[in-house]
Amino acid sequence: MDESYTGVLLGAVLAKYGFPVDKTTHGKMLRSYLVAEGTDKYWVLYSVTEVEGSEHNGDVIVAISMNGKALGEDGNFKLVDSGDKKPQRWVRNLTSIAVKSAE
Repeated sequence: MDESYTGVLLGAVLAKYGFPVDKTTHGKMLRSYLVAEGTDKYWVLYSVTEVEGSEHNGDVIVAISMNGKALGEDGNFKLVDSGDKKPQRWVRNLTSIAVKSAE
C-alpha cells in the first residue's frame, strides 16, 4: 500500500529552534546527531546530515497526516523518512527530538 504523508521537513523544524541545516552549519552537522522518541519510548538515531537535502536522498519529515487524513493510531506527529527502505526509523506518536553533539 502506498502511503503519502504531509508535514514539515525536519530540517525546517531544527532551523526554527536555532539549528539551520545548511552550508553555514555543515561542520557542526557532521559532528551532531539527533534522537527522536515516541510515547512508547521507541527511539531512533539520525546523523544530522541525514536531514539535509544535499546529504540524503530522502525527505525526513514530521508528518501530521497520511493520505490526507489524521494519523490516527500513529498520534498527532510521526517521524517519517522517505529514504529508508524499511520504516525502522519511523517514530509513531512522536514526542521529542533532541540534537546532541558527538564531541
